[in-house]
Amino acid sequence: MEEGCRPSEVTYLAVLNACSHGGMMVEGISFLEKMVREYGFSPKVEHYGCMIDLLGRAGLLEEARNLIKSLPIEGDTTGRRALLAGCRVYGNVNLGERVKRILLEIFDEQHPKDSIVLSSTYAIAGRLPDYTRRMQEIKEEKMKKEAGCSAIEMNE
Repeated sequence: MEEGCRPSEVTYLAVLNACSHGGMMVEGISFLEKMVREYGFSPKVEHYGCMIDLLGRAGLLEEARNLIKSLPIEGDTTGRRALLAGCRVYGNVNLGERVKRILLEIFDEQHPKDSIVLSSTYAIAGRLPDYTRRMQEIKEEKMKKEAGCSAIEMNE
């Protein structure tokens, strides 16, 4: 960081996101520690979501799950969905099914993307009959993945 410039929590969110997408696990962990220790910021749910994503992308799925369990923030789907995505990448069906069940039971939320990610996890793990069955269930339930959208507020 440049001398005289003080990073914000948003700056750290961008840095952690970049570390996650760049495969820079060690650096991401170091930045989170620096954010807390040197700048006195308390990580928010978004920071933890980036860390869970970072661990999941690195294949450290159990570590990501343990981080979720240890969080001081309860009731968030962001971290669990990041873990579900990591399960897909590494074909970890057992953990993926547990995460999907938690999302449904605790948050009472049937999100089409969760089902699609889990079905992809089956395919990556080589469980094509489960993939086919799950995709058929998605079609029968007429689930559709929502299109993404962004909004920008402008002060005039």
